[in-house]
Amino acid sequence: MSTSIFIARLIGPVMLVIGLAVLTNQRAFREMAEEFLASRALLFLSGLIIMPVGLAIVLTHNVWTADWRVLITLLGWLIAIGGALRLFGPLFVVKAGHAMLNKPYFTSIAAAVWVMLPNQSAVSGFDILLRTSSLQFQHGELRRHALLSSLLVGGGVKAVPS
Repeated sequence: MSTSIFIARLIGPVMLVIGLAVLTNQRAFREMAEEFLASRALLFLSGLIIMPVGLAIVLTHNVWTADWRVLITLLGWLIAIGGALRLFGPLFVVKAGHAMLNKPYFTSIAAAVWVMLPNQSAVSGFDILLRTSSLQFQHGELRRHALLSSLLVGGGVKAVPS
């Protein structure tokens, strides 16, 4: 499995769950974000955690192509830069965070970005995996669209007759 597919399949579902959680709990998210911004220790700790994550993505996947894989590279750079900003410029992060939270539709837009943008990569990663797999059952071949749908929706895997 290529690095692009692995990272897409790892990050996509996590970001989907985060986006849906933010979308369904917008008030709680705003309150939690305010608490987060009020704690310099949490800002510093989050920078210590996410900067190496972003660097790990960039070091293993610095791919600049005109397809879905560039989203992974951009995400890695954004995560690394975001971590560095939290370490070097926590006051800037606090000001920017408050400015974003003061926008009435910020949480809805943020949730939509978390759900849609990285999951394009995840869907592409699952689709490529399915195209290269040769899954067969006794009574016919499982079509990749049926498996992809069942994986993304969370339903069971069902064989589709040819």
